[in-house]
Amino acid sequence: MNWHSVWARLTLWRPLITGILMATVLSYSPLSVANSRASYCDAQLAKTTADPILKNRVFGELVQQNLATVYRDNPDYLSDAASPGNYLSDGKVGRLTEKWLGYFCQEFNQLTPAISSSDFVTQILSALVTIAELTQNYPNWRQSLVSEEFKSWLAGLIAKGEFSEPSCEGIPYCYGSPTQLHGLFDEFYLNPGSEQYQDPVPSEPNYYLPVLRPQTQALSYYQLTEANMAKLTIWSENTAKFNKLIGKKFSTDIEIGTALTPVVVALIGTDDTKTVSKTLGALITVTPAKYQLLSQKPVETSLDDKSANSPDKSTATSPDKNAGSQTSHKAGTSVNSADSPSEPSPALTPPEVQTAVITPPSAPAPTTQVLTQPQIYEVSRVSADSLLTSLSLLALSEAQVIQLTSLTGSVFLDDYLFSIAIKHLGLDTSQLQALNTLAHKTGKQGLQVGKPLVWQATPGCGCTQNSIIENGNERPYYGFYPYWQQESGAGIDYSHLTRIGFFSAVIQGQQLLLPNNWRANKAYSKFAINAHNHRVKVDLVFSSRGEVGSPSYGWPYNQNMIEQILAAVKMPITDNMINRIKPVVSLGTSASRTLGDGVTLNVDLKEINSQEKVDEFIDFIKKLKQGLNSDASSNRVSSLIATNPQALATDDYYLNLMLQADELEAGTSWFYTVENLAKIEAYINIFIVNFTPLSDLGIQPSSSSNSVSSPVSTSSNDSVSALKAFRTLLGDAAYSDSAGKIFAKVIPLIRVNDADINALTEVVNYTQWSYLGAAFWTLPQSEQAATLIQKSYFPAPPLVFPFLAPIVELTDKVCNTLCPLRWPLRLGFFLVVLTVLIYAIASWWIFSLRQLFSRWYFLVFLLLSCIFIILVFSCDPYWQQQQQLFLFIFILGIFGYNFFRQLALKRRGSLP
Repeated sequence: MNWHSVWARLTLWRPLITGILMATVLSYSPLSVANSRASYCDAQLAKTTADPILKNRVFGELVQQNLATVYRDNPDYLSDAASPGNYLSDGKVGRLTEKWLGYFCQEFNQLTPAISSSDFVTQILSALVTIAELTQNYPNWRQSLVSEEFKSWLAGLIAKGEFSEPSCEGIPYCYGSPTQLHGLFDEFYLNPGSEQYQDPVPSEPNYYLPVLRPQTQALSYYQLTEANMAKLTIWSENTAKFNKLIGKKFSTDIEIGTALTPVVVALIGTDDTKTVSKTLGALITVTPAKYQLLSQKPVETSLDDKSANSPDKSTATSPDKNAGSQTSHKAGTSVNSADSPSEPSPALTPPEVQTAVITPPSAPAPTTQVLTQPQIYEVSRVSADSLLTSLSLLALSEAQVIQLTSLTGSVFLDDYLFSIAIKHLGLDTSQLQALNTLAHKTGKQGLQVGKPLVWQATPGCGCTQNSIIENGNERPYYGFYPYWQQESGAGIDYSHLTRIGFFSAVIQGQQLLLPNNWRANKAYSKFAINAHNHRVKVDLVFSSRGEVGSPSYGWPYNQNMIEQILAAVKMPITDNMINRIKPVVSLGTSASRTLGDGVTLNVDLKEINSQEKVDEFIDFIKKLKQGLNSDASSNRVSSLIATNPQALATDDYYLNLMLQADELEAGTSWFYTVENLAKIEAYINIFIVNFTPLSDLGIQPSSSSNSVSSPVSTSSNDSVSALKAFRTLLGDAAYSDSAGKIFAKVIPLIRVNDADINALTEVVNYTQWSYLGAAFWTLPQSEQAATLIQKSYFPAPPLVFPFLAPIVELTDKVCNTLCPLRWPLRLGFFLVVLTVLIYAIASWWIFSLRQLFSRWYFLVFLLLSCIFIILVFSCDPYWQQQQQLFLFIFILGIFGYNFFRQLALKRRGSLP
């Protein structure tokens, strides 16, 4: 057989054979499946074009909102969404919306035969809502889908028979319907056996269509542990010792080694001989000894008159005795005369003998080596700084370490909160970075039990004097209390506050992180109960300093975040008997209290870079206020459509917003404008304006010379100027229509404990006349600050009759004691009235019970009851409001009693 001819024939037929094989392979490849899915989706969408539901604007908005959630990181979608016309957010199912519905259908929807176009619309809408919820709950689920961790975990489920073998790999529809896919990731992330809190390292995915994958976000927190504090203490103590040794001179290496070795061992954290020796060698600088060479007195030769005639041994007398003196700084070097060893120097020359100094012309003068400076061992500043830099040590003073001790064990949810907690230490940038590095911990913070907050009232503190709760007097006084602050012995004067902000929860991407001591059980809810007893409301502050909408975080201000916030704030207080029986005692007029009474948003919105995001945040504010105004038992936004979102002074739950004054004045941000504040003013109860940043984290010097806020200024002139500048900003004629409503809700944030008392006095004096309230950072206040605030904002009213001052003082003391106990007193009043009514009704049928009315102890009971009721009516704010009503009922009762008594006497007539 001619093999060459056979090969030639195969070469001719090779393209045909290759085509047949490729067709065979492609007929079973994902590409063919993709083509069939595309054909199916295109055909079904073509059928639904004339369906009336697609023309419904509500349906269009629902579809576009969910598509925006699912594909928020897809560059093609973002490009289409940014195109002129806003065709992906106009509420109409047009060409672009149909394009992305088809894209979604190909990626997620199963090839389930739909009986009609309506069934297909129902299927795809249900799938769209399910995947949108999946994306909100687990923003990084696409990375997990193609990660080795997920594949290994899924293989385990398949091996156990808990999940069927997927039809393909890496594409969403491979794993079943959207509901099955959602359930699969629920189990993957929430199953205690899975590594749910460690984001897998994403491999290169084989997506059905290319999708921009969000950056993985590692969970972390900040905490100064006992080990960290021990290390800081060691560093502080030994750095102080080390600094004392710098520049100190030692005469021997043993002496400096003895002094330096214990300090170096403590600083480097090891006693390894080689490491310690190497460190000491780099630290110690040796200065060699210094010597001076002094020439000796020239050799004197004694000659008598008889030997003076020897011409060969006589020389000319030196005109200068010190001409041969030399010095040398080289140790161990001497220049000696060649004749000096062999010619002894006479100790004494008799006076009767004539002497002459004979100096040979070629011989140098004899010298002596003298030590002028011994060898020195020391640690130079350069070598010391080099060591401290290489070790990255944080050298704090003893006072700073003591201040940090109060933070030991406290968990800080992000670096922003941690930087606020340590700001008062006055650290420079390098020290701040070193402390952040020391406190940074990776992973989930776990179930560490936080310290319960203890908010003790100052001695003699009564209920708040502000009447905002009763008659809507809009003059709020707001105080912030950080959750990590544990003050023992320091009290809060509740009578000078209307609300307290629990600072702070953290919005981190799509997730809401709560402090570990924000809990509703008895051990942790005492702080809220104590504030409620003094008629002060508690707001939960929510802080966010992440890049809004960045790939690592995503857009957080959505419906899911609203529900998380409502659940955190409207958490019912448990294990409290008084709170449970409030609806019964109040006859349904007062509901059981929740842990929070409002929301304060401390969010940084300067990263918003489009009007679309501004509108989304405004819509978020409206829906959040709508949820707060709804029934406490209903937190889902879908059930809040009929709720009025308007903010009123008498709202049960407040929505407050913190603003940075310099951002408003600069006018360079999309959101921070007076126009946008006017849009949300109707939904905000209080605007808290901050003039100095709470944290130096990420603060850059402002380029504007007219900025209304100066970074952490303690100058009273700067502070008052900033307050005036903000009033001037709102007083601009361009904002005349809206500025008045905004300013009526604005209160400035005053640092009551950071500034000196003189600067604080000027700020307080200005704000009490120019603003309708104030916010104080932080609680508890110092004694000087508390005294100043009381004199400025809460002056004692003058007495009309000064001679009644002792009685008024006694009355105030009694009411200050009883007002915080008003609910136990109300319970007692309720039981007394109920007992009397039951006994009186029973005595109509049981004659023997009437005998009690004639006993003396019944009169005592009536007397004590009257005193008790008078005290309750006088000191309970609720009953104080009802005094006129009860006076009318009392008078009506007297007249009624007299009327029925006269009627009974008239009927009795002249009967004996």
